[in-house]
Amino acid sequence: MVPPVARQQSLSGVYFRTPEEEGFDHNTSLFKAAKAILDGKNEAPLSPIDKDEFDAAYNAAYLRSDSGHVDARDLGGAAALHIYRKFVAAVDEAHGRGPRSAQIPRAIAEGGRLFDTLGAPGGGGTKQDVVNSAAVTVARLLAQEPLAEKQFEESRRKAYEEKNGATLDARDIGTAAALKVFNEYTAPGADTTALGGEEAQIKRATDEAKRLFAELGAGGGGTVEDSVNSAAVTVAKLLAELE
Repeated sequence: MVPPVARQQSLSGVYFRTPEEEGFDHNTSLFKAAKAILDGKNEAPLSPIDKDEFDAAYNAAYLRSDSGHVDARDLGGAAALHIYRKFVAAVDEAHGRGPRSAQIPRAIAEGGRLFDTLGAPGGGGTKQDVVNSAAVTVARLLAQEPLAEKQFEESRRKAYEEKNGATLDARDIGTAAALKVFNEYTAPGADTTALGGEEAQIKRATDEAKRLFAELGAGGGGTVEDSVNSAAVTVAKLLAELE
């Protein structure tokens, strides 16, 4: 595991891994061409995207198995939305989340699968057009998704700076503990070899959650077991974003 890379305002870089690294058995030329599209946009700022933009195409492809009323851009967008929704719904890598950098090749593979399964989009376009759209769309969606540590900062601040457990529930205590451990692990100059791998960080986070719960309590309710479970899930989720 490596320290997190600063968020890039581009469509490639940290977001792309090769199809071979993801184990996809697809036509590699499709991936290379889609990667070239991303590289061509590498210097341009990411434009915002409406997460609902591809809902109709998603419903057509995944609920009705119908590609006859969409074009290649929409079919690729549907594939990207499918991968994106799985990414944000999963709590950690063990439950299918994986690093952000894995999501582009997954979207490309899903776009190719949709094309092969449903056939060419009725609105026109090739398989390459579909996977290109999938790659660009999922990159734009991911760029808008806040990194997980930002979501837990308020709990960390209340627990460690204000030392106030009155407004925190047991889950908040766990996320605060997890973020503390994660920040120590990713701090500049941190000896990650000495700190150990993912299992060691989960153990550190759960131990810290127990200590913090005993110190502050949880005015919002919940048990120490809730804090421990929250810490374990949260630190795994944070670690999964290191890529």
